[in-house]
Amino acid sequence: DGLAYVSTSYAGVHVFDISHSGSIEVVDNIESSDKALNVDVYGHYAYIADGFAGLKIADITNPESPVDVGFVPTMAEAQGVKVVGNYAYVADGQFGIQVVDVTEPSDPQIVGSLELPGDSYMLDVSGSYAYVANGDGGLQIVNIENPTDPQLAGALETSYAYGLAVAGDYAFVADNNAGFLVVDVSDPEFPSLAETINMPSDVFSVSIAGDYAYVAAFESGLQVVDISYPRSPVIVGSVDTPGWAINVTVRGKFAYVGDYDQGFQVIDVSDPTNPLIVGGLNTPGFGRGVDFRGEYVYLADNGFGIQVLRFHCDPSLSGVGGGYLEPGIDETPQPLVNLSVHPNPFNPRTTVSFTLEQSGNVELCIFDMTGKRIVVLANHAFEAGAYTMDWQGKDQQGRAVASGTYLLRMITDDVLKSEKMMLVR
Repeated sequence: DGLAYVSTSYAGVHVFDISHSGSIEVVDNIESSDKALNVDVYGHYAYIADGFAGLKIADITNPESPVDVGFVPTMAEAQGVKVVGNYAYVADGQFGIQVVDVTEPSDPQIVGSLELPGDSYMLDVSGSYAYVANGDGGLQIVNIENPTDPQLAGALETSYAYGLAVAGDYAFVADNNAGFLVVDVSDPEFPSLAETINMPSDVFSVSIAGDYAYVAAFESGLQVVDISYPRSPVIVGSVDTPGWAINVTVRGKFAYVGDYDQGFQVIDVSDPTNPLIVGGLNTPGFGRGVDFRGEYVYLADNGFGIQVLRFHCDPSLSGVGGGYLEPGIDETPQPLVNLSVHPNPFNPRTTVSFTLEQSGNVELCIFDMTGKRIVVLANHAFEAGAYTMDWQGKDQQGRAVASGTYLLRMITDDVLKSEKMMLVR
């Protein structure tokens, strides 16, 4: 009956009707208590990994009127969730995994847990095992034959496992800057590395459909890998996305990509060697996990409430720009706003420059790659004109932040812009 779910940090899950080819219309939303990092749809319920708020459950029997029915706090930060039968398995950040009995969705109960050495980001379940992307803990394999007493079965050291998917005897791991890994898990107690493919940028998520693995490769968009022979994987297609591809789910001929600073993208993968962007939604939030049911998409937003969107796109058109509408904004020309950062990369100071064609309020913030707001540089009215301000590489409390990639985001009354910044100490 048609649901797809996309999360973008900090304010719930939006529901999109895509039952009519070539159009997407916002029909309702589900609020989150912290930040929606991922979502899994099972039966008539959406199970939301809600950051430090834990696991949230919504009844989506009527997708145009979802109802909150239950939640349970977890020990750390719920980052990923997979539901099988009467249990939800939660990747709980620094605390490993939590097993939640969801037999009664209005009264979920944690019935089992297992601490793991790294940070748990995503997980997949196959048979009696949960496969966990455990950051610097690599791939952790947990025996869940008795869900109330999960036990570590096996592990494989990797660089930094962030996402994964399991198909048959193989786990396909998005190992951040170490690339795409194929792991033989025919014996879950003794997983072994079968092959590695270097990717053009960091990788964060994998979705399997048939003989292909679809990889969210951050700055390099969506990468398509032929895995018909798992020990000899080959990149056969790719398409750059306007943002930073951080999550992907595939259904039928479409891949749904959580595109971080650019919301999410819809990509036609009917020809895996030539994927084409056919639509997308640029939200004020950060595009994260994606799931679906039937003809509906669910999108979590970043504290901006319900985004009103009627999306139109000719599926025969490819590339970004041909079919984009901002939520609640018509297609009339918008005021000119320029935003830049120099130097970039920088250490420890950089200058943010922006110009306004007309006066209005400007919110200028810096976020880290988890979607956490680091500092507010400005949030007040400006007259039309050119402005500069320095950032010293410090958070709101004046503490120096670590080297890494950050996102500068500027929101005016009419325009949203963002720039990537790299601090190298």
